[in-house]
Amino acid sequence: MPAYYKFVASGLALAAVLLSGCAEQPDLRYLDARLHPPLAVPPDLQAPDRSTALQIPPAAAGAVVPASEQPPLVVGQ
Repeated sequence: MPAYYKFVASGLALAAVLLSGCAEQPDLRYLDARLHPPLAVPPDLQAPDRSTALQIPPAAAGAVVPASEQPPLVVGQ
């Protein structure tokens, strides 16, 4: 058997394996889903204060200001 036939046979086998996954039936269980009311938050539950969670401290005196925080240069003014 010439080497050409081995490549063709292995290519056909690979194609058969790859295409066998296309024969599966799709999972349609989501079509039977029901709508539920939103979850109720208990009255004694309070969210933590997040207003100070991501505050960035001011730069130190003499620090180099990145270009992204400098105003753009306007030519001709």
